Amino acid sequence: MQPLVVSDTNIFIDLWKIDLLDAFFQLPVEIHTTDFVINELTKGDIQTKILYYSDSEKLIIKESDGDEIEIIRDLNTRQKGLSFTDCSVLFFAQKNECKLLTGDNKLKSVATKEGIDVHGLLHVFDLLVEEHKILSPQKAIHCLKNLTSSNARLPIEEVESRIKKWQNRK
Repeated sequence: MQPLVVSDTNIFIDLWKIDLLDAFFQLPVEIHTTDFVINELTKGDIQTKILYYSDSEKLIIKESDGDEIEIIRDLNTRQKGLSFTDCSVLFFAQKNECKLLTGDNKLKSVATKEGIDVHGLLHVFDLLVEEHKILSPQKAIHCLKNLTSSNARLPIEEVESRIKKWQNRK
């Protein structure tokens, strides 16, 4: 299994908004995040839900030690525009040579420059619908439409392309 690092809280928050956390944690991958991401999850009951996946060993939460915090702090100083939490997942992805999931364009750009395999929420949808058939195309369309009304970060052309492709599979 390839570990995934979920960053900047946005992947968790977006999946929580459209009630797809259960589907996400059904993916046959090892999902990792950092304690700094967990601390940012303050809306509604999202932190409780995410911690449930940790308790059931579907999510691995990396707690940084003092030396790692210093490295992350240094990275944060050098990478203007990234939050400390962004830098924590960037560091973790580099250290463990694993994929990084984020919807943050600045973090995507920095991660790509650092040679990290980085993907966004639409990649998660592709895994759920296309690769692992955890989510039906109809449910994915419904969820994407709901999410685009509250998430201006999603690339609308890519969203529309997927919706069109999945509508043809009904």
